[in-house]
Amino acid sequence: MMSLRTRLFIVISLVVLLILGISIFLFVRFGKKTTTPPVDQNLPISQNNTPIVSGNNTVPVASMPVVGVPVVVSSEDIEKNAAKQLAKVFIERYGTYSTDNGAENVKEIKSLVVPSLWATLSKNLSTAEVNENQAPVGNFSGMTTQVFSTELNTWMQDSATIIMQLVRTEDKNGTQTVKHQNAEINMVKQNGQWLVQNFKWL
Repeated sequence: MMSLRTRLFIVISLVVLLILGISIFLFVRFGKKTTTPPVDQNLPISQNNTPIVSGNNTVPVASMPVVGVPVVVSSEDIEKNAAKQLAKVFIERYGTYSTDNGAENVKEIKSLVVPSLWATLSKNLSTAEVNENQAPVGNFSGMTTQVFSTELNTWMQDSATIIMQLVRTEDKNGTQTVKHQNAEINMVKQNGQWLVQNFKWL
């Protein structure tokens, strides 16, 4: 039979072990440091200055990348640009020629003009080709035309008038002369395509 002292020792030991066990349990459960939750990289971007909240994640707007605002181009802007581009191609091709190339400048613009204008411009094709073949050797002359600026003077859904400022360089046997000249080009839209209806040098 255990003595009173032995029983007292056992009871005290059990109490100490119980307290120690409870202390360890509480330390393990609540003693860990809280960690910052990871940032969800797929969070949507706010349109104002408030943070974006998704579940337990809060992301300041300042930390989000700035997304550029897309530029919306209207169908009318596209049509205006198409008319100006075709007018530019026409005047530079038609206004660039030389004795070496004969009437190539006229042939190149056939698909850019309306039939009535083509009939007018092509009248002298055969004459130009004959003159090219009969030109004396060594006598060279030519003209190079470049568009300097383009201005849309009038605009309607299927017609437009475009004013172009040009730089024209004339070459005669190696001597070059530069001059500035304007041209007015009347455009029409036929079967979904812009064409040159008429033009004049200013």
